Amino acid sequence: MLTSSFTRRLDVDVVGFADPDDSRLMTIGGSCNRIPPSWAIYLEHERFFAQPHLHYLLVDLADGGAKVRCHGGPPPCTNCQRLDFDCSFGDGGATTIPSASGSAAVEMRRGARACLECRSLKSRCTGKLPSCAACLRRGKTCTYPEPKRTPARQAEASTPAVSDTPTTTAAASIRHDAARSPTSDGGHHPLPPLRDRLHLVIDFFRHVHPLPSFAFLNEESVTQRCLEETIDEALVSAICAVSALLLGHSRYHPVATSAWAAAVETAVWANLEHPTIFKIQALLLAIQYRVLVGDFGRGFMLFSLASRSAAALRLMYERTDLSPLAQEIRRRLMWSLVMMDVGFATGLPECEVYPVETVYLRLPGPEEAFTADCDPDTDPTLLDPGLDGVAEGGLLATYVQLGKVRRDLMRLRRELQPITQPTPLLVPTIDGIVTSLDEILPRRCSAAELRRYAGSRWLARYLAVYLTWHQCHCDAYRLLLSGYKEAAPDTVVHGVPPTYVARSVASCLDHARAIIAIMHDANALSPRLRVAPPDMAICGYHAARLVLFISSSPQNPPDTGITEADALTQARSVLDIIKQQQKPGAAMDKVIIKVLGKIVHPAAAAADQAEHGRDSSGDCKLPNARFRLHDTRG
Repeated sequence: MLTSSFTRRLDVDVVGFADPDDSRLMTIGGSCNRIPPSWAIYLEHERFFAQPHLHYLLVDLADGGAKVRCHGGPPPCTNCQRLDFDCSFGDGGATTIPSASGSAAVEMRRGARACLECRSLKSRCTGKLPSCAACLRRGKTCTYPEPKRTPARQAEASTPAVSDTPTTTAAASIRHDAARSPTSDGGHHPLPPLRDRLHLVIDFFRHVHPLPSFAFLNEESVTQRCLEETIDEALVSAICAVSALLLGHSRYHPVATSAWAAAVETAVWANLEHPTIFKIQALLLAIQYRVLVGDFGRGFMLFSLASRSAAALRLMYERTDLSPLAQEIRRRLMWSLVMMDVGFATGLPECEVYPVETVYLRLPGPEEAFTADCDPDTDPTLLDPGLDGVAEGGLLATYVQLGKVRRDLMRLRRELQPITQPTPLLVPTIDGIVTSLDEILPRRCSAAELRRYAGSRWLARYLAVYLTWHQCHCDAYRLLLSGYKEAAPDTVVHGVPPTYVARSVASCLDHARAIIAIMHDANALSPRLRVAPPDMAICGYHAARLVLFISSSPQNPPDTGITEADALTQARSVLDIIKQQQKPGAAMDKVIIKVLGKIVHPAAAAADQAEHGRDSSGDCKLPNARFRLHDTRG
């Protein structure tokens, strides 16, 4: 039998347009740790054998009690007609349901095909229309494959009933076609069987959930719903797509994963006027998938849909009437949208959908409180740190605070670009940003702390926080690095006292070296990080560019400076680390490797330029990739 910790069910009802008080989240007593794959298989078998037998034969009870196999055709069935039996299939094989108008009746008939959901689970399908018994029992959307040779029935079915209004018929037709039409990403690919699906979900929470941009799902509730097969189909499709992509499952990526991501978008469009928390979570994962594979434009446009759905559910406001877990789910989802908005807007106010000033939420709580369904202000010493014994310690809240500083730095750089004269406000602005960074994270990364996190799942989040902290310092100080691409105009830099400029350049070099040192220490850990945060490649790219530029610049500090040979060696080591940590199928990593490779290997870049007869320094497969590389961190 299942233990009580695995049989607890977490029900989340989401706020819609009509009644905002319908959002409820039942609290759960205690916490549930990660379910190992062996437990998942055991639980699946327990769930199967606890249900009534699913595989049965359809028979006709003829006179005399003889049993004859029924082929499911229209009554009378073929065998009963051949044997001259009274066919009982017509008595119970069809069910009449009153229509919406009440003046006509629609007869549910048995189909001869298995639906796609039953095919994916390899279970017997009753074949009834519009939904089979298995899908009705599981609460799934029942979808049948398009028939190959039934033109007469299709023509008959396409004729609307007399009682149907044109509006209702058109809306139903649009949604039906949207749900059943093959996607542009390679057609329909059903989700894997439950056991493989559970492996993908468990791997997601072990390796992907620690990344700050994926920290908005609750592990226990999602895993339990997946076991019970009550999870939203769009959400589990998105989880499987992202998990298979980042963990390099060639069995599913890229054909199946792209189809799953497209299915999420189709499901959202089919219920566009009814946003839910589950649909926003699924859409946010689908957007992350699009960005990871290089479909930046599609992700950018889909984000507006996710943000509008969040506004409809008023996620930017606290809901103190909900349980702590429900509040934290809403809170984390909203902050994830805000952080994604920062990356998409890149400091352009006209591109911002959710300015930080319009979000009236507290910061995300520690992971231990999120797992235990406790108030975020609970004493951390009273909470279970998890199986690995290392507490997350509020790293996600720190990352969100750093994201706000990143937004301010990107805005500052764009405001300085058109200025043609010195501004006295630049120095106090930079000092204020540096002071806020020191308040957010008062201490630097240490090798001992890094080794402590190496034994836990929070290593990726720890690295993301400290790499971003150092990169924010670099973004602030490089404004005064005259001649650098992301620096302020020379007229502005010349108006700053030379001693302040020299200190800023030295500090910029110091933080760039710190980024490279963290990357070296993280790469030397054993076992190696399974999914590295995107910040590692992006921050490493900027650090390599900074040390190379400063080494050949007149502003190179005389005492603590760096030689060109040392800078080139460090930049090449960064490139090697990025290659080793490259995520399978991640387009941004490929762009960074290509651009940085041409910087640190100029001879190869010159040969490539001569071969193709053009400047290839900015050549890449993604549109505006260089713009994103330079602007992602301000």
